[in-house]
Amino acid sequence: RPNALTFGLLIGALASRGDVPAAERWYACMRRNLRDVDLVAHNSVISACAKANDAQRARLWLGRMSTAQLQANGMSLNSTLDALARCAGKVAARSVATEVESLCGELDPKQLATNEITFSILMRPWAQLGDLENVERLWQKMEQQGVKPQASHLWAVLTACAYAQPPLPDTAAQRYQDWVAAGGSTDRHVVSALRAALE
Repeated sequence: RPNALTFGLLIGALASRGDVPAAERWYACMRRNLRDVDLVAHNSVISACAKANDAQRARLWLGRMSTAQLQANGMSLNSTLDALARCAGKVAARSVATEVESLCGELDPKQLATNEITFSILMRPWAQLGDLENVERLWQKMEQQGVKPQASHLWAVLTACAYAQPPLPDTAAQRYQDWVAAGGSTDRHVVSALRAALE
């Protein structure tokens, strides 16, 4: 008889493909066959929604956690935020950015430990809007919470500089130089964003 691990692995594999209907079907099968629902499997369904760019369904599954007697964790939040942020190209990006932060405010901070991934997702839609002020606001909030900035956060700053109206090449160059001087790591995404900001 399949156990929680078996169901979790299967649902996780389906989630990696963004196959929401199949992930939901097997999750329902797990609910019928097992007394306890696995948090990892539930998060995998949310992740499937994110891969499929289905923000509405991701929020639905986040809301179902209490019904399943599960407590949302960082993975639950990050997968839902990712689904929302991925929709920024399909709907008004500012609306998405606001909703992403609104979702964080709805959840109990005592149950959810935001991390560097959370802030990368929060910054992404603002960066794509060229809204450096909001990216910097989140950067400060991140540091206040004791989360160490990563290359993905520098990418957000540089991308915001590139998309700002007018563009901010001097700010981008200075932030990059300060980051490297402080020993920060970079990657191809950072270099690409820097190039875009300086062009």
